[in-house]
Amino acid sequence: MGNRKPARKTSKSDRRKVLGRLSHWTQGLIVMINLRDGIRLGHLEGLPYAELLDDFVLACGGEQCEGEGEAIYRLFRDMIFENADKLRFRRQPPPGPTPRICVVVDRARLKEVAPNKAVLDAVFDGHGDLEGYARSDENDEDAARQLIELAALEGGMLGKPPRIVWASCHGHATKAMNGLTPARRADALRNLLGIDCFPRNTALFLLDLPFPSNDLKPSHLAAPTVFEAPDMARFKSRYDDADKGWNHWGVTADLSKAYVNLPNAPNADGLPEIVVRPIRITEDFGLEALGILSHDTPGTAEDHLRYLLLTDTPDDVVEELAA
Repeated sequence: MGNRKPARKTSKSDRRKVLGRLSHWTQGLIVMINLRDGIRLGHLEGLPYAELLDDFVLACGGEQCEGEGEAIYRLFRDMIFENADKLRFRRQPPPGPTPRICVVVDRARLKEVAPNKAVLDAVFDGHGDLEGYARSDENDEDAARQLIELAALEGGMLGKPPRIVWASCHGHATKAMNGLTPARRADALRNLLGIDCFPRNTALFLLDLPFPSNDLKPSHLAAPTVFEAPDMARFKSRYDDADKGWNHWGVTADLSKAYVNLPNAPNADGLPEIVVRPIRITEDFGLEALGILSHDTPGTAEDHLRYLLLTDTPDDVVEELAA
C-alpha cells in the first residue's frame, strides 16, 4: 500500500500525445531523456515530477494539443522555472568535506556581475598583454593570476534567479590543465566541462570560490538534475561514481569524446559538476586567465541527442514517461 502511485490528473493517451509533440523538438527530447534517466537513477526521488507532467499536459490541451515542438518545449521549460523552489537544489551532497569549486566565465559574464563596470573595463584595458598571454605557447601560471585584478568584482552577485551557477571541482579542473599552454587550456577545459555557450575567440577565466564561507554553505550546493538544466543542450543525467570521488556530484559530458564515432562513442565522462546558489563575490575569491578559445564547441545539440539515444528511440522515451 505504501508504494501505491498517486492518482494522475491526465490519461496515458493525453500524456503520450503531448510528449510525442514535445519529442519533435531537439531540446524538448533532450529534456525528456534526462527526466526519464533521472527517474531511473533515483535522482528525482521525492520530487513532484508526475504532478509537473500532468500540469504540463493539461496546459497543452491534452489530446487536443496542437502546439509545435518548440512552443510546447518553451512552455515546459518555463513551468520548471516557475516551480524552481519545489524542484531545484534537492539532490544535495552528503555531510562531509567539500572540495574547492570553480566556475568558468568570460568577460561578458564578469562585466555582468561587476558592481562598477567602468572599473572592470579599465582593468581589462590596462592589460594589453592579455590576448598575447592567452594565445601563448608558454605555460606561466603566475602570469595568468597577475593579469586580472579581482577588486573590480568584489561585492557583485554571481548568479541571479532563475539563473544558477554551474561549477566544478577546482582540483580536478587544474589537474586536467596541467602541462597545457594558454593556447590549449581554454579549449580543453571548455570541452571537459561540456560548455556550449562560448564561441571561438572568447577569452575565458577561472573563478575560484572559497568553501565554506559566510555566503556559501553545503545547503547552497546540489548535484544537478534535469530541473537545473531544462535549457542546457549538453546535459546528461549520470550515475554517481564514488570510485572517482564524485559521489553525489554530477558528471559532465566531455565534448571532445561524446560525438566521436557515433553510435559507438567511447566513455565520455568529463569532470565532476555541481550547481551553486547565487553568491556574492568577496576578496576570498580567486581569478585567473585561462586562455582564448581557438575552436568552436564540438558537435551540435543534434549530436548530443544522438549520443543520448544510443540505446533508445524517441518513442521508447515517450512511452516510459507517459506510463
